Amino acid sequence: MTGDLPGDAGRLENQPEAAHAAPHGSGLWRLLLFDSSNEDPKWIIVSVSLASDVRPALMAGRKFSDWPQVTDWVRHQVGAARVSLVPVAVACWRIDEEDPR
Repeated sequence: MTGDLPGDAGRLENQPEAAHAAPHGSGLWRLLLFDSSNEDPKWIIVSVSLASDVRPALMAGRKFSDWPQVTDWVRHQVGAARVSLVPVAVACWRIDEEDPR
């Protein structure tokens, strides 16, 4: 199974080190999500602190080609034999903290 990604989203195939590196070496990924799904749109800040919760995406052009491996990885990371991955309409931005100097 493959999926379409808009624009250059998920482009890590030429930057494997970027898959695990947090911005500015902080060890923590923070993302701002806008979930426009359903009748209840919301802003969400997400923090990812475990390097094992970030992995490279295998791409075939503008499609991801590693969906079975990703679902296995998700199940392993959350410790559940079965999970539902529910698509949501979302826009996402990485939060980079500015150096106060």
